[in-house]
Amino acid sequence: MKTALWATIFTVLMAMGIGSARLYAAQEDGVALALIYDTSGSMREPVPDKSGQSTAKYVIANRALMAVAKQIQNFEEEEPTKTK
Repeated sequence: MKTALWATIFTVLMAMGIGSARLYAAQEDGVALALIYDTSGSMREPVPDKSGQSTAKYVIANRALMAVAKQIQNFEEEEPTKTK
């Protein structure tokens, strides 16, 4: 399950162009982003989500990860000169 989930997330991020590294990026000012993703067994435990429904923690974490990826993609599309 964990491998399939990570493969899916990696595929989505690569499709969005987020995983592609630019060799010159380190030579310019920019933003660094580090994500830590909890894959422990407790992530299967349900908690109330923003609508109050009982949802597994990993599902909420996946939603958050996809929201971050979408925000990065939107920034790239809106400010291409700042990210190239």
